Amino acid sequence: MLKLDHLEEAVAKAAFLKEFCFGVRIIRLEDGVELYSSISLSGEDFSQHRVNPEAGKTSRFSGSQSGRSCLFGKNHETYEVTSVPVLIGDQRCSLEMIQPHRRVISAISGEPGDMLDTERYLSGKIGNLILRDSLTGLFNRHYIDEYLPAALGAVYDQGQPLSVIFADIDQFKQVNDNHGHLTGDLVLQHVAQLLQKKIRRTDSWVARFGGDEFVICLPGVDHAMAQRIANRLRLAIMSECFQLEDEAIRVTCSFGVQSVEKNDLQLSALMLLHRADEKLYQAKQAGRNTVM
Repeated sequence: MLKLDHLEEAVAKAAFLKEFCFGVRIIRLEDGVELYSSISLSGEDFSQHRVNPEAGKTSRFSGSQSGRSCLFGKNHETYEVTSVPVLIGDQRCSLEMIQPHRRVISAISGEPGDMLDTERYLSGKIGNLILRDSLTGLFNRHYIDEYLPAALGAVYDQGQPLSVIFADIDQFKQVNDNHGHLTGDLVLQHVAQLLQKKIRRTDSWVARFGGDEFVICLPGVDHAMAQRIANRLRLAIMSECFQLEDEAIRVTCSFGVQSVEKNDLQLSALMLLHRADEKLYQAKQAGRNTVM
C-alpha cells in the first residue's frame, strides 16, 4: 500500500499525476468523503463512479466527454478508472485516476492495459515518471524534495554525517550555443551517466536539480571524504571525451560541498542545498573546474 504522511503530500502527488490522465481524486474510505478532485471531463459520471480500492485493478465505465472531443473526435468514450489504496497518516483512502481506455496505460507502461495490477503500475512506471528525470534517467527535483529531508533526519537521529555535493557543468551555455541544444542534451546525459557510475555507494544517490546542475547525496560521508569524492568526479569529467556523432566534446564541472554532523546546528534540507550552492558559486568565482 502507498503510504504518505500528510494530505498535502498526497495532493501534490495527485496534482502531478493529473498531467498523465483526465482526472484524479482522493476518496476517504471510511465515509466516502472526497478529499481532493481535479477532473478535466464533465465529472458527472466520474463523481458517481466507485471502484474497489482493495482490488488493485482497473475498472471501466462509459461517460460523456464534455469540452474535450478534440482529443478523440467523439462525444462518448470508454474510460478506465485506476484505483490504488493509499494510507494518508492514519486514514485509509483511495487514489483514483481516470484515463482513456488503453491509451495512457499502454503508452506509459507498455502493458496491454487489461486487468493491469495498478499498484505495481503506480509505484513502477508512474513512480519513475514522478521521481526520475526524463532526459538523464537520474532522480529529479521531486526526489530531492522527498528524500533529502529523510537523509538529513538520520544525521540527528542516528549520529551519522551527511554530505551534499552540488555540481554544475562549466559554461554549458556555450555548448548549446556552439553545438545546438540536441548536443547539449547528449552532454547532459553523458555527464549524468558518469556521475552515476562513479558514485558506487549503495546508500548514496545522484539527482538532476535542473538545467545543468546535479545534486549528489552522500549519507555517512564526512566533509573530508566528500571533498575527495568531488575531486575524483571533477578529474573524471575533465578527462572524459564525450564522443558524439561527428565530433568530440570536453567539458569541466565545478563542485560545492556542504556537510553536516550531529553536533552542528540543525539545518533544513533547503538550507543545506543553499549552502552547497553557495560553495558552488565560490568554485565558479575561483575559476571553474574546482571543488569548494
